[in-house]
Amino acid sequence: MGLAIAALLLSSCKGSTEQTYAAKYTWGHEVNRVAFCNGKAAYWVDPSPAGKPVEQLYREQATRACQPMYLTFRGHLVDRAPVGFEEDYDGIIHISDVDGYSFDLPASCTDSHHGN
Repeated sequence: MGLAIAALLLSSCKGSTEQTYAAKYTWGHEVNRVAFCNGKAAYWVDPSPAGKPVEQLYREQATRACQPMYLTFRGHLVDRAPVGFEEDYDGIIHISDVDGYSFDLPASCTDSHHGN
């Protein structure tokens, strides 16, 4: 049984391609999303191990509700059906590693998709 689970986990990881992203991260009541700086897509953040510290950092340092935070990170899109609030987004994204963050958004990081 353990071997079958390991094979399933390996096959699900094979399809995921890690990429580096620049996005605005927003966390709040019923919100946990990244919106790519090109403004073309917004994704629900998968509650992954790396996603939890991002959420904690945000809660500790944001000065107002739903304040956008510039985030550079490595991750991949999650291939599963969205549930609940996830259905309002273009998909689900898994954050593997955070490269950097700032509450000073660069002018090049605009988001016309899903507000903020």
